[in-house]
Amino acid sequence: MFRYNNFWNQLFVVNEQDTVEIEILPQQENQINIYLGDDINLGDINNDSIVNVLDVILVINFILQTNNPTLSEFWAADLNQDNLINIQDIILIIQSILEQ
Repeated sequence: MFRYNNFWNQLFVVNEQDTVEIEILPQQENQINIYLGDDINLGDINNDSIVNVLDVILVINFILQTNNPTLSEFWAADLNQDNLINIQDIILIIQSILEQ
């Protein structure tokens, strides 16, 4: 299981090179994803416009922590948008591949 952020610091991607970190002290847990720039296609981790077994392998590597995802890779890999990358996301990617 890989968790990208905690609930006190939020990362906002301005563009591919710039990320802004903003400290938020909420009274309750809130999650807002703000995308600026290119669209992120859920399941297409390597951004090749095809969801396939290569994307599944990347997610497995993120879970095993052999690779760390970039912010856009994390958002593309978190299919159920629970702020975690885990086996549930792999299952959703495989289901999406089988439905093609």
